[in-house]
Amino acid sequence: MGEYGDSNIEADAKDSYGRTPLSLAAENGHEAVVKLLLDTGKVGVDSKDSTGQTPLSLAAKNGHQAVVKLLLDTSKVDVDPKGSSGRTPLSLAAGNGHEAVVKLLLDTGKVDVNSKDSYDGQTPLSLAAEKGHEAVVKLLLDTGKVDVDSKDPHYGRTPLSLATEKGHEAVVKLLLDTDKVDVNSKDSYDGQTPLLLATEKGHEAIIKLLLDTGKVDVNSKSSYYGLTPLSLAAEKGHEAIMKLLLDTGKVDVDSKSSSGRTPLSWAAGKGREVVVKLLLDTGKVDADSKSSSGQTPLSLAAGNGHEAVIKLLLNTCRVDVDSKNSIGQTPLSLATEKGHEAVVKLLLDTGKVDVDSKSSYYGQTPLSWAAENGHEAVVKLLLDTGKVDVNSKSSYYGQTPLSLATEKGHEAVVTLLRSSMLRSL
Repeated sequence: MGEYGDSNIEADAKDSYGRTPLSLAAENGHEAVVKLLLDTGKVGVDSKDSTGQTPLSLAAKNGHQAVVKLLLDTSKVDVDPKGSSGRTPLSLAAGNGHEAVVKLLLDTGKVDVNSKDSYDGQTPLSLAAEKGHEAVVKLLLDTGKVDVDSKDPHYGRTPLSLATEKGHEAVVKLLLDTDKVDVNSKDSYDGQTPLLLATEKGHEAIIKLLLDTGKVDVNSKSSYYGLTPLSLAAEKGHEAIMKLLLDTGKVDVDSKSSSGRTPLSWAAGKGREVVVKLLLDTGKVDADSKSSSGQTPLSLAAGNGHEAVIKLLLNTCRVDVDSKNSIGQTPLSLATEKGHEAVVKLLLDTGKVDVDSKSSYYGQTPLSWAAENGHEAVVKLLLDTGKVDVNSKSSYYGQTPLSLATEKGHEAVVTLLRSSMLRSL
């Protein structure tokens, strides 16, 4: 060692993070340096840094295969040490997709393949499945020792749930091929099954894989909102997934969520025209189903201005155009309040709507709502019917459409109302 002599070198000195020269060399993949340090016979091969990671942990995490082999070949390293996160070298390598390192560790025959970390209780298989590391998942499954249905303690999700949610089709296939996974396993977060998770994210290919098992519950409901896969697909507008689910012939097309909404209700409220058509074409849906707040698909579509959906619903001739929600508003009332001119026209053109229907809470008519919110075009459409009471008073302060428009400063609406009143004299 030159003029300084061996005694002047502290081969195991730790820095402020608790890392030794061996730790640093292992972490950065410096194979030759690791060999030099090991050859001194004076380094602690299992020395832990401030996060509890050993040289083997650091090398495994970063995928340094040659360094991992050198450390394992000493036969002195702890192959299964846990850092402060509770993750072993195998967990770290699996989560980062380091196939060759995983193989080296498994070949020792000394690693716990089902070791759970302390962060979120995930096993090496869970970590690899979530990240979509297909080759690593295969290696772990091939041991025949992994718990393929292990649940993390926080969310209760299995490797299948995690892979499904992230859209890792190849991993899902590997897990299903074991024939040991519970395809209907529910997580503890919202009671979601793999099918629900895949539907929410729109993973069509994975949904097909799950349905092809013939074992999935296609009507399973989430715990909080009570949504089925069909309701979720309808709400998100996943047309292809809707077709897959409907083609099973097993879905409840009128299943109600915890708020009393059906798949048609969700689709109508979001303006999912193609999905609405798919559901109506089944001939099995209740087109006028009411939610717990009294909203029908027509009410929801009207309030949100979805003209194309309104047309589809009206064409069924199975909807009540004057259906009232829990505060007494009709589809016309909801559309006028929001100023959806095209929808108002469609409803008026049916010739069946009550143009002067009053809400139960404020006692306002469609004209009152439109006047208060300054929707000039809608006010004109209503006045042109010749059927509205321009002097109708609300039950809140006894205000007329004119007083409401005046209070809000809607000049054009005030002018329209005054002209109408003068013509009626």
